[in-house]
Amino acid sequence: MSFHITSAFIIACLHAFGTAYGQSGPAGIGSSSSNVLWLRADEGVHATTTGTPAVNNGDVAQWSDRSGNGRNAVQATTANRPNYITNAVNGKPAIRFTKTSGDHFTTSGITSANVGAVLVVARYSSLPSSNPGLLQGTVAGDVLSSDPARKNIGMWVSSSSQVWGRGIEAGGTSRNVPATTTLSANSWYVLCANYDGSNITQYVDNAAAGAVAY
Repeated sequence: MSFHITSAFIIACLHAFGTAYGQSGPAGIGSSSSNVLWLRADEGVHATTTGTPAVNNGDVAQWSDRSGNGRNAVQATTANRPNYITNAVNGKPAIRFTKTSGDHFTTSGITSANVGAVLVVARYSSLPSSNPGLLQGTVAGDVLSSDPARKNIGMWVSSSSQVWGRGIEAGGTSRNVPATTTLSANSWYVLCANYDGSNITQYVDNAAAGAVAY
């Protein structure tokens, strides 16, 4: 599976599957077997794919995976690279994406299991389209497809500023998480989509924000 990361303003994201435990993960949380992908804006942000550190307001070519799995998020096209912003929130940096530049990252080799969670810390200044995406996972090779059926899992913001999500079942049935919580511009949120084996439940700042059987 490939992940397409594109947001108005994102500071970090985590894609975790499984229930393995250990203390080798970032901040002592989990391990490389339970943390499938971990991106943090205060570490591993590079202006080049060879490891040159990003600078304030400069382009980001690679956002290195801190999970231990080496699934770095990259953007080879200069025009589509987001920017690194220092001191964006609580003294910490963030990665800024803009719609007009088509900013996004792609990472591949993501595995799956019977349970999983996706978390994103983000904010937006304005909505650039009717359904701007935060994080989207697809089968490898379909990462930039505009076909909704190709977007196997993800989190988006609707035209009415409400967060919603989707999961595509093995048979092709689309299960959309209803949009119930409105997000305000220029406010930071911790957004989560959690799959427990039976349902996908979304959370905004730890408060339930829609669910669907899956």
